[in-house]
Amino acid sequence: DSAEYFLEKAHRYMDADSDARLQALSNSLVVEIYRNDWSLDTLRELLLESNRFYKTVPDENEILSNLISLGAIYSDRSQYEEAIEFSLQALDLAKKLENGFQEAKLHYNLGVAYYNLSLDSLALRKFKDSAKKFDSIDRKPMAGIALGAACDVYQHIGFLDSAEMTARYLLALADSSQYTRLQYKALTVLGSVEAERKHYGQAITYYDRAIPFAHKFGTKNSLINCFCAMGEIKYELKEYKSGLEYFQQAYNLGSEFNQPILNHFCAKAYGKTLHQAGYHKQAGEILSSYIEYQDSVLLKENKEVIAGLEARYQSAQKDIDLAKQEVVIESRTRQRNSYIFALIIAGLFAWFLYDRFRKNQRISAEKIENMEKVQKIMVLNSMLQGQEDERRRIARDLHDGLGTLLAATRMQIQNVERELKKLGEIDLADKAQKLIDNACKEVRRISHDMMPGALEEMGLIAAVEDLIDDVRAQREIIYNLQLPDLELRLDKQKAINIYRIIQEVLQNIIKHAQANIVEISISEVEDHIVIDISDDGLGFEPEAIAEGGIGLSNINSRIRYLGGTMKLDSQPGEGSHYAFIIPV
Repeated sequence: DSAEYFLEKAHRYMDADSDARLQALSNSLVVEIYRNDWSLDTLRELLLESNRFYKTVPDENEILSNLISLGAIYSDRSQYEEAIEFSLQALDLAKKLENGFQEAKLHYNLGVAYYNLSLDSLALRKFKDSAKKFDSIDRKPMAGIALGAACDVYQHIGFLDSAEMTARYLLALADSSQYTRLQYKALTVLGSVEAERKHYGQAITYYDRAIPFAHKFGTKNSLINCFCAMGEIKYELKEYKSGLEYFQQAYNLGSEFNQPILNHFCAKAYGKTLHQAGYHKQAGEILSSYIEYQDSVLLKENKEVIAGLEARYQSAQKDIDLAKQEVVIESRTRQRNSYIFALIIAGLFAWFLYDRFRKNQRISAEKIENMEKVQKIMVLNSMLQGQEDERRRIARDLHDGLGTLLAATRMQIQNVERELKKLGEIDLADKAQKLIDNACKEVRRISHDMMPGALEEMGLIAAVEDLIDDVRAQREIIYNLQLPDLELRLDKQKAINIYRIIQEVLQNIIKHAQANIVEISISEVEDHIVIDISDDGLGFEPEAIAEGGIGLSNINSRIRYLGGTMKLDSQPGEGSHYAFIIPV
């Protein structure tokens, strides 16, 4: 109320002076005061109006501040696509102004928005960028918060090893700076990871260590989280009485203010534990409270949807009223402007004929272009099929021809060896036999690369696992795999091409990236195969590689043939991320 009073008083002075800068500043203050009360469109227009003025001055720092506010407002209303749009604009401006702190914060905000849209890979990248930037400006605690968010993403996508490794690094950082909140975060992540692995003893140890830190910074919700997690672990261990003690500690901390937190974290598990311990009546009461909470959340969401629809209806009604006024004005002037109207109709008709002619020309051009594309695909299909047939022929010839010949040669060497044993001259025969054995192994390797047996016999997923086993021997790289449990529904030709794409990407990483960790994910989403491959290597400029890179050219050719899409995201020093979407 006080803020409103002084703001209105300031407005009177500004109106008297007609000061545009003060008016722009006033708009920003209005947004902060009424951020949770006014409509999104009104707040947006106020900030954009301020920015239009600041562009004329110019004052890029104020523009940056308003763009950050726009992103935050949309994020508060769960409209994450729009929040991302304004946050990306703000990020570009922060980089231009060399404002490292705001740049790091914007990376974090983008990570939150991507995570809420289930874009886990992008969220993870942004949290890492945020931590890296905060670290570069010596904001270690803020870097730790970003790493804690990265831990949550790793857990969400099932990369428990990565979550554990990041949490251990976070714990070391927190211990060195004595930052209690980060110590609590790292320990609870480690506890949660061990609980997911069903290592309940280790999980309890981590949560026991986390509880004193939660006491230190005095947040009841953090203590509730720990006690509920311990209660759930005791439930899994069938130690129901011990579990009830932890749940009761959580509920003793509860009040009307944080009752929703209890319902969110504890109620369901608490009710199940009460039931197993024989307290059926209390279990029923707790579970009823949980169900009522879920219903209230759903009702709140429905009310928000209805409010949005009402706002749209009111806006549409205003448009209808304006349209009616325009009709009245048009009817009053129709006779006076009849000649002009006739000319307009004639002009529109002429434009219609011209537009129709242009559309026909465009349709004809598109038909020709489509025919050329079909022809290119047919040529590409023939070329790829020819390559695979030639690979099969060479693999068969190596196996049946040269392989048989080498095997026979080895038998002859063994016969010679037996004769030479009598003479005591065995070294030369041993060396020859080793050379023959090496040649046989090389023939098997080349034959496998030309046409892997696992792909022919067991399918794509088994072939990829076999491929990873082979490339592990080439360099000490950690491979994190996320593959479907069941074989994918693919025809033979498509499976071969997808295998070649993955093989080409891995060879590029091994040869050029100097990576330590490679993450590979293959999944089937509706009628598409989604493949994500990322590494933490040197990275590169995709535009520079595209000019002469045979590997990328081969990958692009196969993707076009399969009717899919490829997205390559890489920067020098920041690793690489390949994303492929291929229709089944």
